[in-house]
Amino acid sequence: MKKAVITVDVELDRGGGIEGLKKLDELLEKYTGFTLLITPETLKKAPDIVKSWEDENEIGLHIHPAELGFDEDLFDIYSYEEQRKMFEESLNIFSKFLDSKITSFRPGRWRFHENIYPIMKEFRMTHSSSKYPRPGSDNEPHGVEDIIEHSPTIWTPEPLSDVVGKEKKQKKGFEDILEIPVSIHSVRKFGVVFNAALCNNVDYPLIYIASKSLSHLEYQMFTFHSFNLLDKKVEDRIKNFIGYLNRGREITELSKITV
Repeated sequence: MKKAVITVDVELDRGGGIEGLKKLDELLEKYTGFTLLITPETLKKAPDIVKSWEDENEIGLHIHPAELGFDEDLFDIYSYEEQRKMFEESLNIFSKFLDSKITSFRPGRWRFHENIYPIMKEFRMTHSSSKYPRPGSDNEPHGVEDIIEHSPTIWTPEPLSDVVGKEKKQKKGFEDILEIPVSIHSVRKFGVVFNAALCNNVDYPLIYIASKSLSHLEYQMFTFHSFNLLDKKVEDRIKNFIGYLNRGREITELSKITV
């Protein structure tokens, strides 16, 4: 059976609010089995909401250095000792509020560094989602230094509303990877048909095309941010896409990263 994994980068809203968390909480009342990668600051701000997700979902660690008092929000620019300190401080916060053993990790902004694996190993963490994929590579879970690396099938550097229908240049290096449920790197073979659906902001044909393009993959990972749910159009697309996957459980198993 094919496997689909839904991951969420759970962060505070722009400005430090928790409205996105409340929206995610509503979504998790209907669908479960997500992998929720949560920043320590988010956990401290809304411990009761996060704790209510533990039983039915996987809780993982998501680090943005600036939230931990570092000057720059780029994980990969720091030394081994500084990166290790981020892990240690974060996991200590998680242990104060949650019962879950934290075994999965994703750095903010996908700022992968080779130190991640040995640090994870020291803290007995086993599953990383630290690398965004390139078309045709790293698209299925694979082992690296006793850590299983999981790359997303879909990703975008900006919310859908900033990408669709506007003449906005994509950030260099992310041209082929877009977020739920906008596009998929393998969908390029649909060419004009897909581009027309995207540019005309069409929901259901887009979901259908995206799903058909993924039908040959044994493993699919989808990801979005909790604050994306504050944009009604993006929220509707996310819900429609998850609903599509949920209706197809006879051919696609919805799974957590570590299962």
